[in-house]
Amino acid sequence: METINFSYNWNNKLAGRFFTTLRLNNPKYQVGKTYQIQLKGKDLCIAQCADFKILMLKDINSYIAGLDTGYTVPQCKEIIRKMYPTKNFETQRLVLVLFHVITKKDLQLLNLNKINTAGEGDGVITEEKQ
Repeated sequence: METINFSYNWNNKLAGRFFTTLRLNNPKYQVGKTYQIQLKGKDLCIAQCADFKILMLKDINSYIAGLDTGYTVPQCKEIIRKMYPTKNFETQRLVLVLFHVITKKDLQLLNLNKINTAGEGDGVITEEKQ
C-alpha cells in the first residue's frame, strides 16, 4: 500500500472522516485506491481516494485554501510556493485529493460483502474469502 505523509496537520483536517490534500499533480492519486496516511512518519489511518481535481495555483479559491490549510488564498499560495520552491507554477499542475478515512466499521462492511451467498445462500464467510 502506498504511503502519503503529512508533515503538518493543516486546519486539523486529519481528524475528520473526509479530508483533502493539495499536492503536485501525480498519477499515483487514483479514485478507489487506498493509502496508508502518516503524520510526521507515524501511521495515522488508512484512507481511500474518493475524488480528485487537477488545478493550477491560480485556481485556488477561498474554499480550497480555507478547508485544506486553514489560511487565506494568498497565505495558502505562499505555503505551496515555499513547499515546492523549484517549481514553476505558471505550468505546474496541482491536484486536490479528497480522501475518505476507512474505519473499522467500513472494514466490517467490506468483509460482509465477501459473504458467500452462492449456492444455498447460507451467509457463511468462506475461509478463502476471510
